Amino acid sequence: MENFGLDVNKNQSWGSSKKENKDSKKIKNWEGVEIKITPEE
Repeated sequence: MENFGLDVNKNQSWGSSKKENKDSKKIKNWEGVEIKITPEE
């Protein structure tokens, strides 16, 4: 669950770009919160 906190922070910053990240893979974590997995640049 250590990475969970980081994922939440990323998810918040991606909130405004949610539609732009449409092509990125979407998964739901164990709590059902949608988290986007994007390739690191």
